Amino acid sequence: AHAPRRHRDAACAVLLRRCGNTLDCCVHCTLRHANDLNYQTLLLADCCGCVETEVPGLRAAMLASIGVEGGLFGTVADSAALLGAIGM
Repeated sequence: AHAPRRHRDAACAVLLRRCGNTLDCCVHCTLRHANDLNYQTLLLADCCGCVETEVPGLRAAMLASIGVEGGLFGTVADSAALLGAIGM
């Protein structure tokens, strides 16, 4: 279930935290679903794992797919950049 419309339309910044392990599965799907609901998304690349045993280079491809066409599905950064941006 997603947040009621009044919450999504509120004129304030909301940080939704979601954790996952596999970038190539649950993390990517959750990020794209949030984007479909018109949330701005930020993926912290150094906080996600990826199984690359069967498909070498999968991690890089998944990260690149988020930022295609100027960030179509969100923004990718690392945790140090986020912590620096919020003054920590």
